[in-house]
Amino acid sequence: MPLAFLLAGCSDNTAYVDVPGQTLRPCSGRTLTTISLQSQSPDNSFNIRWAGTSPLPAEINLRKPATGFRITSNGVPLPGPNQFKLQPNTVYRVINRTHSDAGPDELTFHTNASGLIDRASKSACE
Repeated sequence: MPLAFLLAGCSDNTAYVDVPGQTLRPCSGRTLTTISLQSQSPDNSFNIRWAGTSPLPAEINLRKPATGFRITSNGVPLPGPNQFKLQPNTVYRVINRTHSDAGPDELTFHTNASGLIDRASKSACE
């Protein structure tokens, strides 16, 4: 008699953008360590990965990421998190791949003429 098994990961990659706080936050109460921000311009797309030794922040500040995050653009590391800047009037697609035992989560956000996030496809946990 054949047996069937269901495998399920215990992690969750669901995240949302806190528009007033300009931050990316996990819904699971866990952490965010591996994020891709993609725009229409490859020069304005980024990979953000935690590489720090200090305690991991509960969120990623998209205006000024913590110094423990390693940020690359086109595979080239930015000199520091202060070099990271969201471009004005841009749509970004966020892909969260933090937990490898869960599928990636995707959302989008838009920046205004000042480069501030003004709306997002997910602005709260569902």
